[in-house]
Amino acid sequence: MTILRPAILVFLLLFTASCSKKSMPASTYKDTAASFDQFAQELITAVKDDNKSEFAAIVSKLDLTDPKGWFDKTFGPEAGPRLFAEYEANPMKDWKRGYPELRKLVVDQGRDTITTSRHDSASDEMATGHQSNALRAMKQPVALYRIQLTRPDGEKSFTLWSFVHQDNQFRFIGKTKQVTAGEVDKTVDMLGELPMKRARELMKETGGAK
Repeated sequence: MTILRPAILVFLLLFTASCSKKSMPASTYKDTAASFDQFAQELITAVKDDNKSEFAAIVSKLDLTDPKGWFDKTFGPEAGPRLFAEYEANPMKDWKRGYPELRKLVVDQGRDTITTSRHDSASDEMATGHQSNALRAMKQPVALYRIQLTRPDGEKSFTLWSFVHQDNQFRFIGKTKQVTAGEVDKTVDMLGELPMKRARELMKETGGAK
């Protein structure tokens, strides 16, 4: 029988605890900016570490519970069905299929600097135009969250949005462009992808607003 020395035993216990803590994502999250940041860090770390099992465990909880009911309740009987149809058609919902592309962005292109944001007001200048429109149209307000991935120098931005908090998890709902019925104008759509502050600055630079 081998007897471990106390120092070795302590090291093994700490090492095991450290590994367990690193490999296990949080089981639940709060509806807060800090908790969403934790979620984003866990998601992108799984991609960086090529931990496919952990990635799968995280993204398995990204689908809304009763999505049709959620959109109808949140946006009402007019906009709800349109947004539900947009949600169902969103290719980003298949996170497992999109894993190789996400890993390419994060690892190969070095976009591993994570910035997260929480928006709960249509007047929030840092919300995108589409997020602002969605927040304004809500019958039962909820916060919208966004993940921005950049290189360490802040360049080559890629954004994942929007997420909402439901049943102690963060769920992916997409860009909610169909708040207003009809085809979205290309210029309006481009501006809607940007934070409102940046969109206004761009319009002024190009003479589109005074």
